[in-house]
Amino acid sequence: MTAPSPRVDDEASVPDDDEHLPDPGDPRWQRRPLRSLVVQCVRTLLTSGALVAWIWRNEIEGWVRGEELEVGFAVVAGGVVLGVALLIVIGHAAGWHRYRFAVTDHGLHVRSGVLSTVATTYAPERIDGVEIREPLLERIAGLATLKVEVSGGGTSGTEIPGLPLEAARAWRSRLLEHRHEVVAKRVAAGVATAGTSPGADGDDGDDGDGDGDGVSNGAGADAAAAPPEDRGRLVLALGPDRARRYTLRSVQPWLAAAACLVFFVLAVLDAIQGGVAAAIGLVIAAGAAGVGAVRSAIERWRRVATWEVHDAGGDLAVSRGRLNRRRTTVRAGRVSAIDLSQGPIDRRSGWWTLTVSVTALGSSTGEDGAGTVAVAASVDEVVPLVATLMSGLDEAMLTEVRTALRAARPPSTWIGSQRYGRLLAPISWESHGLLVDASHVLSRTGRWTRSVRVIDRARIQTTALEQDPRDRRHGGANLTVHLPPGPVARTVWPYLELERATALRDELVLSRPRGDARRAEGGARPGPVA
Repeated sequence: MTAPSPRVDDEASVPDDDEHLPDPGDPRWQRRPLRSLVVQCVRTLLTSGALVAWIWRNEIEGWVRGEELEVGFAVVAGGVVLGVALLIVIGHAAGWHRYRFAVTDHGLHVRSGVLSTVATTYAPERIDGVEIREPLLERIAGLATLKVEVSGGGTSGTEIPGLPLEAARAWRSRLLEHRHEVVAKRVAAGVATAGTSPGADGDDGDDGDGDGDGVSNGAGADAAAAPPEDRGRLVLALGPDRARRYTLRSVQPWLAAAACLVFFVLAVLDAIQGGVAAAIGLVIAAGAAGVGAVRSAIERWRRVATWEVHDAGGDLAVSRGRLNRRRTTVRAGRVSAIDLSQGPIDRRSGWWTLTVSVTALGSSTGEDGAGTVAVAASVDEVVPLVATLMSGLDEAMLTEVRTALRAARPPSTWIGSQRYGRLLAPISWESHGLLVDASHVLSRTGRWTRSVRVIDRARIQTTALEQDPRDRRHGGANLTVHLPPGPVARTVWPYLELERATALRDELVLSRPRGDARRAEGGARPGPVA
C-alpha cells in the first residue's frame, strides 16, 4: 500500500510487509482515543439523568396536586437508575480497553469483547464500501464512526466508533485504495474478484434467463413441457417406493393426524356431556386437521416421487412435482458450500439431504427449498452429486466425504475438539471435526442431527476467533467462518486448541484460493492436510 498509516495513538507505525496476521502485542493494533470513551459515558449519564429527572418531576407534580410526596420511592428509583448507569459506564470502559483494530495488507482485523473475545478478519477484496458517520455528540467532540460494508457475508460488516474525523477519513482512503489495488492486481492477472466479474464472491452472474441470479428456474407448464432429452443425463430418481417410506417417516402429517384425533376425542366427550355446540365446533376442527394431514402427506409423496436430478452439462437440473412442476438448475461454479444433513429418523435408512448454498436460491431448506438438490438419498447417490457441484474436489477429499457420511464421528485424521469440550457439550463434543486442503474445507458436526459440509475456501468472506472465559481457561477457542447468504452462511468449529485455531484462521485468510484461478490451473492438487 502506498497510503501512510493513520494513527490514533502515539505508537510507532510498522510496515505491512509480513506474511502473518498481527500478534496481540503488535503495535499495529490501534486503540480508540480516550475521548471516545468520554462521549459514550456522557451519553449514558445524560440518558440516566433524564430518567431520574422524569421520576422526580412526576413526584413533584403529584405533591403539587395535593398527593403525598413519596421521597423514598424517588430516591430508590433514582439510585437504581444511577447504579445501572454506573455499571454501563464500567462496561464501556472495559470494552474500550479491550477493543483493538488493525489494517494490514491482508485486510481489516478487529478484536473486541470483555468476557468473550472475538477476533474477526475482513479480507480487502470483500470490502464493498466504507462510510463515515457523525452523530451529534461525536461531531461535537470531533469524532466519527467508520462503517465497513462487506460483500455477501454472513455478517453485514463492522463499525469502528469514536475515531477522530481526520483519522477516520484516512482509514477510509487506505481501505478503499488497498481494496482497489488488490482488485486491480487480480484483474490484471485474469482472476475474477468481488465486484469485477460475475460468479465470484456470491455474485451469481447471468444464467441466460434474464434475472441475473445464476440459477435457471422453471415451473408449471414450461418445465413440464421440456423434452426429456433437453434435461441431460438422469443421475437420481427417487421413485414412488422411496417417496412412500419418506412420507410415512415425515413428522408433519403425523402431527396433523394427532391433532385430528385429539379434536375428535374432545368432541365425543363434549357430546356425551351435552355440549352439542362445542362438539360441533370440535368436529369441524378435527375434520380440518384430518384434511390437512391427508393433503400434506399427498403433496409430500407427489413431490418426492417425481424427484429427479439430471446432469445438464456439468450443472444439476432438479425437478419435482406433478401438477405444479418446479425445476431448478444449479450451476456448479456458483456453489459456495454444500450441506449434507441426516436426522435421527433417516439414520436407519442411511438417507441424507443435500442442500447447496447459492445466494440466488435463498436460505430455505427441506424438500420444498430451492437449494435442496436431493432428499432421502444414500451415500452412494449423494457423493457423485457432490463431485459434480464441487468440481475441484479430488479423489482424496471425496473419499473423506464418503468416510464422514458413514461414520458416527469424524475420522481420526481430522482436526477434532479438545477434551475440555466434554464438560460443556458431553453428548456432541466428539462429533465436531474439520479437514482443510488447498481449496476446500470439510466440516462434520452434530450427534443426533448430523451434518457434513463441503466449503469452497474461495467463497469464505470473513473469519472470527471467539473465546469465552471457559475457552481461555482451557486454552481453546471457537473458529467461525462466514460465507455468502444461504443455508450455510455460517459454520462454527468449537473447542479447538488455541494455537491450532489461530493457525487455521491464518491459513484460511492468508492463503485463500481464487475460484477462477483454481479452475484455470486444473490438474491434480495436493491431498487433504489435517
